[in-house]
Amino acid sequence: MLADLKLDLRLLGRALRGTREKVGISLRTLSKDCGISPSQIVRIESGEFDCLLSSLVRIGAALGVRISDLIEVCVNPDYDLYQKALLAESATQLPAGLANEKHAAKAINGLVFGGAVILASLFRSSHPKKLAREFDYPSPAIADRFLAISESLEEKPPSLTARRWFLEKLQAKPEETLQYVYNFPSEQLVRTFLAVARRRGHRPDFLWWPMRGTSFLDYSAPGREEKGLTPVTDSGNSPAVLNEIKKLRARLNRVCEPRGSGKQKELAAFLGVSMPRISEWLAGRREPSGETALRMFAWVEDQEKTKRATVNKVKK
Repeated sequence: MLADLKLDLRLLGRALRGTREKVGISLRTLSKDCGISPSQIVRIESGEFDCLLSSLVRIGAALGVRISDLIEVCVNPDYDLYQKALLAESATQLPAGLANEKHAAKAINGLVFGGAVILASLFRSSHPKKLAREFDYPSPAIADRFLAISESLEEKPPSLTARRWFLEKLQAKPEETLQYVYNFPSEQLVRTFLAVARRRGHRPDFLWWPMRGTSFLDYSAPGREEKGLTPVTDSGNSPAVLNEIKKLRARLNRVCEPRGSGKQKELAAFLGVSMPRISEWLAGRREPSGETALRMFAWVEDQEKTKRATVNKVKK
């Protein structure tokens, strides 16, 4: 019933390698300290090998990191499971204040989907306050809501029985469970969600896919990661999300061609990031956070609209 987790060996490998490089330990030294061959460590760090727990404990001990931290980096809720649960769950009646609000029902589904994924992670976390800051949120108001929940979970950790009860209910009926336990999403947050989507020129009925950052172990050097762009990973992303990301990247590449057109520079300025980061994203080496993806959608749609208008004008 609680099999809603996915293991990403690439995230584990990247975390191990990043930690090793930060503390300045060579492969040879790590191999000597933990008793695992350098070639085996390379396979683990590349995400090609699912090592034994005993090996992970020895590597973690040699690097000075907690196994619980490593597990929280590479094990994430299965997005597909919560999407299916939302489709199967009977729709809850809209609050009176949202009865006449277009797209309100879909906005609620979008918030419940993202909220279920985050809360499934927070309930399993040994330090939920730290983890809550790693997620991408549609708006500051929604972020504040989950940060407050994470503080309550850290101050008064639920018992094992309570955790299991919540996770079972969340997996079966996410909307009903969140409304019952946290009164989430409230009418105010639904309106905020709709307003954010409209302001960014996106459909107000999109699902919120809460991306995770990669600084949970704090192994990256200062300034290494840039706001809005994160290393590419399939972790937590359903095939549908990955397909949308690929489609967006293809559209952006078409708009930004040919090189030297100035469009990449224009996109970088629009997003507030550097040109090298845009190049990495367009090449598929990085992916956008949820908020940045929405801004990219708005930008590329505006560019395509302008291009179509120009073409039609020339034809006339």
